[in-house]
Amino acid sequence: MLSALLEEETDLVVFMFRENNRLDEAILYTMEGLDKFLDGKDIKMVSISQKGIEKEYGLYGSPILVYFKTNIPRLFKGDLGDEAEFMKFVEDSIDADDIEEVNGDVLDSLVNRLPNIAAVFYDSEDTAQMDIIKSLESIDDDCSNYGIPLVKIDDIVKGREEFGLDKLPALLYWKDEVPSLYEGDAASTQDVLDWIVSRKAGDTIELVTEEILEDMVDKFEYIVAYFQPYCKEGAEDCEENKSSILEGLENIDDNVDDLGIFMVTTKDVRYARRLGIQKLPCIGLFRNGHFQTYEGDLNSELAILNWLSDIDNLEIPGIIEEVNSDMLRNI
Repeated sequence: MLSALLEEETDLVVFMFRENNRLDEAILYTMEGLDKFLDGKDIKMVSISQKGIEKEYGLYGSPILVYFKTNIPRLFKGDLGDEAEFMKFVEDSIDADDIEEVNGDVLDSLVNRLPNIAAVFYDSEDTAQMDIIKSLESIDDDCSNYGIPLVKIDDIVKGREEFGLDKLPALLYWKDEVPSLYEGDAASTQDVLDWIVSRKAGDTIELVTEEILEDMVDKFEYIVAYFQPYCKEGAEDCEENKSSILEGLENIDDNVDDLGIFMVTTKDVRYARRLGIQKLPCIGLFRNGHFQTYEGDLNSELAILNWLSDIDNLEIPGIIEEVNSDMLRNI
């Protein structure tokens, strides 16, 4: 029920409570005035007593009052027994035009629930970073107009350990749970907006860190990765070849996606070394965690696509393969 309402409503107020709990039922009674106020704003309010439903949204404990704006939850942290206090919270939430702050659990929930989302990792104790966050507030509405929720998260540890974000602020974009990293200047708001919109259009291959790639290998059955070489400053031939290979892979990205294979690229060479890759650039295929290197022409789009389409390359001898629906249709 709640998930269906969130798909329909841009703004939704939800009171999650414990059934047959006198205190919760008393709080629910005091919210009649809030319900009438929201009717005048054409905003729906629902009350839900389904046990544990708050955990699906990265929230914990009942009773809680939550304001959802474009699927992003904003939790009331005040006194639920104070009508004036929660009324002010709702009024402020309606008028809010800043990037919504989330914690790690809420972000994980959003990534799992939504087809696309962007998140800025930052350190609230760094003044320069806070200035950049403030400038990014100007594109929050633009992102919403494109149907892309934008959130911010003050969690250095999660950024570093889960996503390999060594430098903040850092912007990640998820499409169907597959993240990609923004490499440009986070202070250039128009460039950030253009990049986010281009991610949703899906016309480029996702750039990932070592940590993100390892997580994807654990999560998805088939991943093809382009390990980019390190080019010394002024090495034009190296840069041109690196870009040429990437451009060729982008030309067949949709075809590879139709095969049920996710395609990503990385500039992190540490994981490549651990896989035994001796020379970069390199293209390889992860098959349920097992890695196989492509030995053909890196500049031949057709040869790469044929290699990825070959069922012999997709099988692991002696192991029953786990496949996704797209791969099953391809087979």
